[in-house]
Amino acid sequence: MCAVAKPQIHACRFLLKRFLILQKAFSFVDSIWSYKSGF
Repeated sequence: MCAVAKPQIHACRFLLKRFLILQKAFSFVDSIWSYKSGF
């Protein structure tokens, strides 16, 4: 899907990186939330 033009590939990579960072942050918050509500 991302294999089109150079700038589009760059934008795709940027979005993917941002999505991965968001996913990591969300899972981190989720683990803290479940840990706190466990008490």
